[in-house]
Amino acid sequence: FLNNLKEVKIANTVKELGEDAFAYCGNLQKISLPDSVKKLDFQAFCNCPNLKEVNLNKVEYICEQNFWGCPKLTRITIPETVKIIETGDTFGPVCDIKFKSSKAPEFTPCPTLIQLKKHNPYSNVSYAKKVNVYIPAGANKEDWLKQFNKEDISARITETYNFIEYDDTAAKALAKDVKIKVSSAKLIKGTKITAKVSSGDLQAIKDLGYNVTYKYYRSTKKTSGYVLMKESKYSTYKNTSGKKGTKYYYKALIEITDACGDVIYTGSAKDQTPC
Repeated sequence: FLNNLKEVKIANTVKELGEDAFAYCGNLQKISLPDSVKKLDFQAFCNCPNLKEVNLNKVEYICEQNFWGCPKLTRITIPETVKIIETGDTFGPVCDIKFKSSKAPEFTPCPTLIQLKKHNPYSNVSYAKKVNVYIPAGANKEDWLKQFNKEDISARITETYNFIEYDDTAAKALAKDVKIKVSSAKLIKGTKITAKVSSGDLQAIKDLGYNVTYKYYRSTKKTSGYVLMKESKYSTYKNTSGKKGTKYYYKALIEITDACGDVIYTGSAKDQTPC
């Protein structure tokens, strides 16, 4: 299997990821699917121990055990386009699942898993886990619970579901007013980059339970070629890796995410003066 694969780009002509497409890719860390991919077949990302970020975009059908054996994938967002999810260890150890749609997708038995259970006695080993399920405010919890209870029928797991309603309206409204200014200052060793909030109430957003991350970039050109140097929860960053005699431009990006890591706002600014 492809143990050296850390990130993959999929062409927008691909409509389906086949069975075990990226299974057992030991170093795969990030996957973002193009809008063209509508179906994830059986175990497409099974046993990827370092996978921690997934963007499903326009997927409509998720087969069973797609994210089984992905311990670093602690949260995942399911887009509104997803209509069918096969039951039975579909999300493995994922603890936070956020659904963008207020209507629950249809959970349906997995034919592959049913056949495996007939011939493999070890498939009946059971364990327990707790799952936080984030659903839009006002969604019918009974409908969601009805679908999720199907997971226990064909799976090896005994799950406790904690349904949490979310409403991003207030945070998004506050985030629209957030703007930052970036400045850089030469130090004895290195450069200090500061991303100062020039407008907006960032603390009010944090008080609502949202997370704020700063991303710092650098380039030798003013308009292009920026490379990510650091992700941090702090509004200042000290860079010591510069090459003597080289002038650099710096850019910072502020990213606001919810409890599931779903981005609700991004804003950026550049330091127009090289340092």
